[in-house]
Amino acid sequence: MGTPKRPTVLDDDDDNETPRPKTLARHFDLGFDANDILALLSAIEASQACSSPQLSHIPAEVLLNILDYIPVAYILPFRLVCRGFRDAIDTRVLYSYLPRTRLIGYVGPKYKHPLSQLSPREYQAFHLVSADFERLSYDGIQKGAKWDATYAFFRIEERWFELLEELGGLRVGTSKWDGQLCRLDLDEAPEHYGTLRWAVRLDQAVNDAAFPNLPSASFEIDFGNGMIRVLWKRMLLRFLTEEYAIRMKLEEKQHSQYTFSHHEDCLRAVRRDRLRRPLNPDDKDDRMLIWGLKCLRPLFGQRRYDRASSPWDGIEDAEDDAAKVLLLLRKEAAMSPKECEYLQQLAKNRDAMVKQMSENQDLFNKWQSKLYSFPRSPYWESGFPTELDPNPLAWSDETRAAEEERLGRWASQQKTVEQFTKLLQGSIGLMEVPVDAFDDIDSDI
Repeated sequence: MGTPKRPTVLDDDDDNETPRPKTLARHFDLGFDANDILALLSAIEASQACSSPQLSHIPAEVLLNILDYIPVAYILPFRLVCRGFRDAIDTRVLYSYLPRTRLIGYVGPKYKHPLSQLSPREYQAFHLVSADFERLSYDGIQKGAKWDATYAFFRIEERWFELLEELGGLRVGTSKWDGQLCRLDLDEAPEHYGTLRWAVRLDQAVNDAAFPNLPSASFEIDFGNGMIRVLWKRMLLRFLTEEYAIRMKLEEKQHSQYTFSHHEDCLRAVRRDRLRRPLNPDDKDDRMLIWGLKCLRPLFGQRRYDRASSPWDGIEDAEDDAAKVLLLLRKEAAMSPKECEYLQQLAKNRDAMVKQMSENQDLFNKWQSKLYSFPRSPYWESGFPTELDPNPLAWSDETRAAEEERLGRWASQQKTVEQFTKLLQGSIGLMEVPVDAFDDIDSDI
């Protein structure tokens, strides 16, 4: 490892038997030659020059390795440290993000036709489209570093296409889902400015800044092959810029009043700033969009004085819908796999409880009709649990706590419920036997 007095010496000659430092070996595999790495390390070394000899010197190789452990919301300011950091982040670090990156498409809210025809569980499975990184695209034979590729390809999950076929098929031009497919294609203009269409998830961060709301050549989707092609460096830099802005806004407004919540107000504020930035006040249509954005509900506890009329009120509906979906995605990304698994299991246990309760209700109604000739019992139905969102991530803390308590009582009374079920079944079986069923039996009784 290099020091100010003994810098690292690299040689591209394959006959050199001196092993390279482990921290640098991977850079050769990714396409760096000796001159590239020496220039990178020299830039980082130079950034540590200071007038105070009391500060310890950290080898450039170590500093370069530290970049791999910086959270995505904090990485951008490190590009300003020195040229070496900037080059490393724009190449190797961004490239390391790709395998962890997921594209998430949003087909629309539940109340929109034909999504309104789906059951809550069908909508939950269909309304988000996930695509994971598959490969980079090179023009001809790959030359140089791996990150020199312009485009990255992401493959849409097969499960979503299977569900699409079950719901009506992928027949572009004739399918009832054409509207949702067009929404996912960024070549088509959105219904309202600021409509959520695609988001990017990377580690614990999710936002929709990677793809502008206007048609862009940086994003192409091929439903036939289930592939998405993107300008990956531009996508990730936009994503990181938005995530850094959200983090700074959260720190700035942590002691403010909130219209919605701390996280939601900051997310909406950063998103509004981004949507406002490309609009031209000298353009008539853009002026109307600027006015519509100004009429959105004020954030951070400010009083509202105006509201846009139709059709400009659609901007607020689009923002409300986008904020709801993005907050759920960010909540899921911030949770550990064990926490997500626990919530999913909680939802499954609740479904089992509701199913058992429904079966016992039908059994009790049958027993009641046999005994009293009453069709139903209003007293039994009064305690039936209400229907919840199929996605447990959408449950509030109060709802989750209430369901945990309810399921705890249900689990502790399983033996009693089983005995009750057997008693009802036995009683119904006896009452279904005719009174004269044993008259033909030769018996002295």
